[in-house]
Amino acid sequence: MTVNPSIDPAQLLHEHLSQASPDLMRELLTTFVNALLSAEADAVCGASYGARTPTGPTPATATGAAISTPGWAPWT
Repeated sequence: MTVNPSIDPAQLLHEHLSQASPDLMRELLTTFVNALLSAEADAVCGASYGARTPTGPTPATATGAAISTPGWAPWT
């Protein structure tokens, strides 16, 4: 025996979104876009957020005496 759903998910979502405040919609959209960008960055980099390599920091992110001070900049 098959039970028919008593709630239409599309209608329920439509009702709640039509009554939502603009701030809520902005927050939901921001969260969704950030999740998409994070997933894309993870795919491009081949590592998830916060993942570390066993060899330590890369030269681009390393700090210390080995990194020289930048020279003169024309806009200063």
